[in-house]
Amino acid sequence: MKRQISEEELASLCDARDKLCGFCEADECSWCIVPRLIDDAYNECKEVEDTL
Repeated sequence: MKRQISEEELASLCDARDKLCGFCEADECSWCIVPRLIDDAYNECKEVEDTL
């Protein structure tokens, strides 16, 4: 069974995203995989789904 991402883990991943994007010098985020990975993590976070 696939492990669910907790709200704390999602927050940690979002912090990492902010740090990575802070170093980025590219002009085009649509080519970057980081936002797509965060979107996937957000969609897999059961705790976030329960609050909607």
